[in-house]
Amino acid sequence: MTLESIATFILLLYAIRLLRHRVAWKKLTPTYSGDNGRTVSIVIVARNELENLQYLIPLLHAQSYSNISEIIVVDDESTDGSADFLKTQDITYLRSKPRSALRKKEGLKLALSHAKGDIIVQTDADCWVGEHWVERMAGSLDAYARLIQGPLTYRRSHKVWSGILESEQAVLNALCGSGISIGRPALGNAANMAYFRGDIDPDLDLGVNGSVSGDDEEIISAVIEKYGPSAIRFNKEPDAMVFARGPEGIQEFFYQRLRWASKVKLRGLTKVGLDSILIDQFPFTRVGCCCNV
Repeated sequence: MTLESIATFILLLYAIRLLRHRVAWKKLTPTYSGDNGRTVSIVIVARNELENLQYLIPLLHAQSYSNISEIIVVDDESTDGSADFLKTQDITYLRSKPRSALRKKEGLKLALSHAKGDIIVQTDADCWVGEHWVERMAGSLDAYARLIQGPLTYRRSHKVWSGILESEQAVLNALCGSGISIGRPALGNAANMAYFRGDIDPDLDLGVNGSVSGDDEEIISAVIEKYGPSAIRFNKEPDAMVFARGPEGIQEFFYQRLRWASKVKLRGLTKVGLDSILIDQFPFTRVGCCCNV
């Protein structure tokens, strides 16, 4: 077999995989079924995010969902005045353990142990959300859809770098959604996730005891253990979108992706993870990979 025929064969396999993800993305059906009236606990772990929290907390209080029982913010040893600000807000303020080696995971576990809502909706402290965000995420859960993943994008600016990041994240959204659609939930995103509190064991490791995986992957895995991969759904509606601060430059972007790569494990991650690496490296595959398609 010649080198040319090998290359052709590899490209053909790649094209088939790409087509499979594209079709799976298109097959994603709307998940929102309406305000179900269940109580919601919004959970955030924050470290030195004072400026963004001053913007995010009012957005959470302005949500259209009818039954938000609490907003829990875990302060992970912030030194920028976040604690003073949070203590003045109408939220549940918690302080994580000092000198924890697994800051966010410890903080999330602490928040879950205090949460009272039927549903947990979580995001990151450096994110912004629209007024219907909780409604669209919590309202997509039902007896069969036990965990909802939502899309994420980066805040727009006039910089070329911002456009590159937005295109990059659109691919990851498409891979996350298509992986869920074909029954291989792989790419998790803890910045935009909703699930039933009762489905998560309070003693769930969340990587606190040394696991390299992310808290999102541990939670997804726990739901799959109970209900199977069909219980994981992806909500690609624009109202379910979360807006995050993107990496400021190439170096920060590189370290972010190294951190993400270090988490790759669990069910089906080797196959879908390989797809994400391949697809993400070829710009022409990005055509049509966005959340309003």
